[in-house]
Amino acid sequence: KRGDHDLALAVYVHQLADYDGARRYCVKQTDHTTRRKLFQKLFNLYLECQSKSKQPTTELLQQAMQLLNSGDADFNAIEVLQNLPDNWKLSAVERFLDKSLRNSFHKSFNSSIGASLAQHNVNLRKHHLNETRSVGIHVTETQRCAVCAKILNTVNFTRFPNGVITHYKCIKSLTVCPVSGQIFSATSNKKQNE
Repeated sequence: KRGDHDLALAVYVHQLADYDGARRYCVKQTDHTTRRKLFQKLFNLYLECQSKSKQPTTELLQQAMQLLNSGDADFNAIEVLQNLPDNWKLSAVERFLDKSLRNSFHKSFNSSIGASLAQHNVNLRKHHLNETRSVGIHVTETQRCAVCAKILNTVNFTRFPNGVITHYKCIKSLTVCPVSGQIFSATSNKKQNE
C-alpha cells in the first residue's frame, strides 16, 4: 500500500514463499510501466537466489522459468536476456523468446496498419474537399436566393456544401447554412464570384 514494491516482492518470495502471490501483486498494477518493472524485479529476485532464502536454488530458478512463460507476465525481452545466467541454455527460454517476438511483430504490424489507415483517411478527406471545391456553379437569370427569395442578379453570392445558394449579404456565417442550420468547416465553404 505504501508503494515499496521491492520490499513487498521480497516478502512474498523470501519470507512467505508465495510465488503465485508475488505474480498476482505484479499483475494487479494498473500502470503498464510499473507492472513491467515489477515483473523484471521479481524475475531478478528469483535469479539472485540469495543466501537468506529458505528455498533451494532450483526451486527459485523454476519459478523464474514459470514466470517468464506465464501468460500474464509482461517483460522487456532485452532486459530479460541481459539478466539471464550464463549457464542457461537458449532452449530454456525458447518459449519466452517466441512469445516476445510474436508480440513485438504483432504490435509493429498493428501500428503500421493504424498509420496506413489514418493516412488513407486523410487522403480520402483531401479528395472529398477537392471535389467539393471544384464543383462549378451555374446560376440562371431566374435563380433566387434561398434566404431572401430575390433573384441572384449580383456577382456576390455563396454556395454552401449542401447546395444552398444565397446572396453573400444574406448570410450570417460562412460555416452555418442559413436554411438548414447545418454546420460546415470554414474551408469547405467559400465565396463564389461569377
